[in-house]
Amino acid sequence: MATAFLYAGQGSQHAGMGRDMYEAYPAFAAVIDAADAAVDFGLKTLMFEGPDDQLNLTEYTQPCMVAFACGMTAVLAECGIEPDYVAGLSLGEYSALAAAGVFDPVEAVKLAAFRGAA
Repeated sequence: MATAFLYAGQGSQHAGMGRDMYEAYPAFAAVIDAADAAVDFGLKTLMFEGPDDQLNLTEYTQPCMVAFACGMTAVLAECGIEPDYVAGLSLGEYSALAAAGVFDPVEAVKLAAFRGAA
C-alpha cells in the first residue's frame, strides 16, 4: 500500500499551533528552532503565543505554516512513516517539495518568508 501526504495551504493557523508538538517531539522542535533562526522575525514566538492578528498576515502565516508542516513530517519520519507521494494545496506545495527532498525544511521556510526587494 502506498502512503501519500497532502499538505494544506494557509487558513488553519492559530496562536498556540505546534506548542504541544514542540514540547513532546525533539524532531519537531529541531525543525521549528532551525526555522526560527532562519527568518527575520520570531517565528516560534508568533506560532506559540500570537497575536493572531499578526499571525494571520500572509507574510507571517506562510513561513509558520511551512515550518509546522515540515516539523510534522520530521516527527512522522522519526516514527518510520515516509510518504511515497506528496502533494500540496497552494502554500502546501512548499511543504510537499520539502518532504520530497527538493528543499530542506529551512530552505522551504525561507522561500515562504521571501518578501522580495523593497
